[in-house]
Amino acid sequence: MALEETRPELARAASELQKARTEARAMSAELAALRKDLAEEKTASDRLRAELIAAQAFLQAEKAIGARLRDELLKAKEQLALANRPRAVQPAQPPMVIRALPSGSAIGRGVPAR
Repeated sequence: MALEETRPELARAASELQKARTEARAMSAELAALRKDLAEEKTASDRLRAELIAAQAFLQAEKAIGARLRDELLKAKEQLALANRPRAVQPAQPPMVIRALPSGSAIGRGVPAR
């Protein structure tokens, strides 16, 4: 009699076990898909992180170039200001006058040409 009572319970337990195994397989497949998605997301995250680092380096380089260009522009403006600054007018040189020296007694006297 006890065997007759336990057979339905055993069948019910076997059915529940089969159902649990089916659910476990489904969950295992879902877990594998989630792991794959996680790996893809991690790869994308790593790629984006690398792009961010590259963008930060580019931005720093651009800031340095901008600062250097501002310095060069400031120097050029200063040079232009110096070049365009009014200068003191120098007085004009008096014209040169050539005068004949009086003939004096040199080593010999000049003899008129013949």
